[in-house]
Amino acid sequence: MATHPERPPEATIDHMSRYLDRKDWRHYDLDPFPGVSVHTAPWLHARQVAAIACDNYAVEVRPSEIAGFRNPFHVVAIPNMGLTLGEIFYLEDLAADCAADGRYAFLLVAPPLPVARAVGTPINPYAVK
Repeated sequence: MATHPERPPEATIDHMSRYLDRKDWRHYDLDPFPGVSVHTAPWLHARQVAAIACDNYAVEVRPSEIAGFRNPFHVVAIPNMGLTLGEIFYLEDLAADCAADGRYAFLLVAPPLPVARAVGTPINPYAVK
């Protein structure tokens, strides 16, 4: 992600869907797939990244990197860092547009539905370049 040299990115958008089979959702959360490692948490925290959005099913890598923990990145990132995670983003068009003009920095607007005491609500994200 291209950023200002003195300012870290506020969010990262990770395009990994080329490895996923969207035609078969039966084992979507159990199959191995690429994602964010739990070991990246210190790096993200040091740079004060506020959000991560991915086009995979859980943001983090599968299978779990730590035996006995199904979602170790979630366990570290959400309650301990306050990191917002966005899952199952459709990024093909955005990736193509960024590649076409060479600009990878943009404003991401993705407000959640205003549901009291809820988590995991759908969003309607927009990337403004």
